[in-house]
Amino acid sequence: MVALVVALLSSRAGAGPARRPVGRTYVVQAGDTVWGIARRSVGVTGDPRPVVDFVIRENGLKDAALFPGERLVLPSPHENGAGS
Repeated sequence: MVALVVALLSSRAGAGPARRPVGRTYVVQAGDTVWGIARRSVGVTGDPRPVVDFVIRENGLKDAALFPGERLVLPSPHENGAGS
């Protein structure tokens, strides 16, 4: 019995907590801005500011420069405040 418990515990050692996916991926297009991406993400009635904050934080952006082809993590639709 003790050997079974030890075996089960050791098989999980180092696995760490499961991380849920942060959001979805967006590929930057020429002319995109963080504000524009956020505005499109929340729609006309949503507040883009929380999405801007999320994009900057989760992607480690230091300034507003975005480059075509760059991949950004965006919040999933239920996390972006759409319609609020």
